[in-house]
Amino acid sequence: MEEKKFLKDFKSGILWSSAGEIAIFLVSFFFNIVMARLLTPKDFGIIGIATLVTQFANTIFSLGLAVALIQAKEVNKRQISTIFWINLFLSILAAITIYISSREIAIYFNTPQVIKVLKVLSITFLMGGISSIYESLLLKSMSFKKFNIIIFISLFLSAICGIVGVLLGFGYWGLVINILMFPFFKMILYFKFVNWYPEFYLRPKEIGKLFNFGIYKVFYNIVNYFLRNGDNFVVGKYLGSTTLGAYSLAFQISAIPGNKLKAIIGKVMFPLFSKIQDDPQGSKNYFYKISKLTIFITFPLALFLSFESRWIVETLFGKKWILSAHILKFLAFVMIYRAFSSICEVLINSFGRSDIVFYLFTFEGIIFMLSIYLASFKGVVFLSMIYAILIIPLLLIKGIFVHRFIKFSIFYLIKIMGVPFLFSAILFYISSKIDISLSIIFLGISFLFNMFYLKVNPIRFLKEE
Repeated sequence: MEEKKFLKDFKSGILWSSAGEIAIFLVSFFFNIVMARLLTPKDFGIIGIATLVTQFANTIFSLGLAVALIQAKEVNKRQISTIFWINLFLSILAAITIYISSREIAIYFNTPQVIKVLKVLSITFLMGGISSIYESLLLKSMSFKKFNIIIFISLFLSAICGIVGVLLGFGYWGLVINILMFPFFKMILYFKFVNWYPEFYLRPKEIGKLFNFGIYKVFYNIVNYFLRNGDNFVVGKYLGSTTLGAYSLAFQISAIPGNKLKAIIGKVMFPLFSKIQDDPQGSKNYFYKISKLTIFITFPLALFLSFESRWIVETLFGKKWILSAHILKFLAFVMIYRAFSSICEVLINSFGRSDIVFYLFTFEGIIFMLSIYLASFKGVVFLSMIYAILIIPLLLIKGIFVHRFIKFSIFYLIKIMGVPFLFSAILFYISSKIDISLSIIFLGISFLFNMFYLKVNPIRFLKEE
């Protein structure tokens, strides 16, 4: 009975998270197209620098307690309230820190426009600190339907606000409005649809175990942040905000599918895998299933973006973004890295070993940052190429650590990865040499081949083989 409930929750989670991420992707995709048409690479670069800083501050000032709340098998109301008040205090501290240091940050990046942007965006920390517990409670209870509806509505309304702001002549402040309104709408909807209110209770000693798990998650998130965003810091500092804008657009195009898969995997797999953390064989079976689904989706899309990058960028965003096309040719493979990284991270964390994930990413982060920094002296396109090359050893390292827990078959994994990759690469190489219009048809053929070769049914892929 318990197993049937597990499968039901798993399938429901995948279904609603997938539907939610597809809807979110469509809103984000069209929002970026509209904004790219109305604004310039420099505008995107200014906001890119600001969001880099706010994301880093959010990582620093989090104790990982919201994530630890999901991982814990049992937690009482007083512990939840304690976590809420600690998170709120930290969010206030983060907001004050960003507000005060905004001028120094702008000087570092040689972009004075960032000062006012950071001061305004510091408000988002307060809203995020309030919302984090509500979000964790939804995910812990596996209320994926409600969670994804809230996220979609918030994203849709904030996108409308941002576009209206630009049309009214606010320039890059339209992007600021979009960033500011998203956590606002999300907070309001959490209040309305999540039946929980914090008690006036604060006893840090009662969350000792949660803190131990969460603190390693914080250390991991800091390293992982630089692993994910170190290239943006380098580009923004040494190559300028205009180049950062072009780089950021290319990165967004390449990372969206991988990020959506990562979101689905993280939201659904982490709470569910945490429940079967004592069953390595069961974890291995789901690892294979999720890997097949990831290959089915990311391999055709990555190769399509790489071979047809110029046509895609010029058609959707205009010729002023041509630099993004050259960058996208290499960054297209980021989606594969993001998706498979997430699978590995979720598996290791579900076994309660956030410390291993932290040490692993510390090592990878050092290699990554050093390589990206040296590559930047030869330009942003060369940097993008190095990024794509680094993906291979980074994924291999993650795979080695996952193998320690579930002993998966390496040869089997190579088989299910190698054939789909080669097939799609050949198809898109042919289309790039003959006729670009064939690439859309070949994209469909690539998906069909993967579906039959991997025996993946996108709707019922969890059915036992």
